[in-house]
Amino acid sequence: MEEPFPPESILKACVRHYRRPTREHGEFARHRRAGRSFPTDYVMPEAGESVTDHWNRVVLELNEYRGRGPKVFSQSRQSVAADKRVFAGPSDADIQALPNIEPAWCFAEFMCAEIGLRSDTWTTAGLKLAHLRYGLLLDWLARDVGARMSRTRDGLPLSEAWKLYGLDPIRVSMEHGAVPDELDALAASTGLYERGELSPFGQGKDSRFEHQWIDPDIDPGYNAIALMKQHLGDERLRRSNLP
Repeated sequence: MEEPFPPESILKACVRHYRRPTREHGEFARHRRAGRSFPTDYVMPEAGESVTDHWNRVVLELNEYRGRGPKVFSQSRQSVAADKRVFAGPSDADIQALPNIEPAWCFAEFMCAEIGLRSDTWTTAGLKLAHLRYGLLLDWLARDVGARMSRTRDGLPLSEAWKLYGLDPIRVSMEHGAVPDELDALAASTGLYERGELSPFGQGKDSRFEHQWIDPDIDPGYNAIALMKQHLGDERLRRSNLP
């Protein structure tokens, strides 16, 4: 079995720092879909299905979710609702369906801070400051890290883990009002992917949000975890150089 991802010491530190009392926050929890912050009740790519056909299926499904409102308003409302359901954190229903989602969400919070999409932005009233694509990447990374945990800790095959956690870059991107290339660029900046790995359409234009970031150094918890991560990396490098 692979080495556990993320390392256990880092994961525990993220849970201690990022497991926040916002789980049932009134403004965010009401945007969950059928009680889920990380719903997986959508169509996944099928064997032999072209990218265009899958894209069209996703568009049709999202149109059904939006209902009858004016299209521009409905799309905007849907992307805001998608962000807010993720900010609510995993629900009991999520935890029952996705075994590792709660600690994965905490680690995803650290990763979002690491690339400047958030700092210590939470207050008792909710969000104070965050990058526009914070919700998008938090959604993807919580699912991605959960899938990696299920693979490296529980031995779940990669294809089954992706399906279980609903890892469809087209679907996740579009629900948050983004295009797959934006998610691809953000995911690549974490080091988990190569640029172009998630976007089926190749590299697109630079996002107008690419150079907007929030300094995480104002967050003491982030600094402590980042230092742990650095020491862990240094120790692994030292061991690899031993004769």
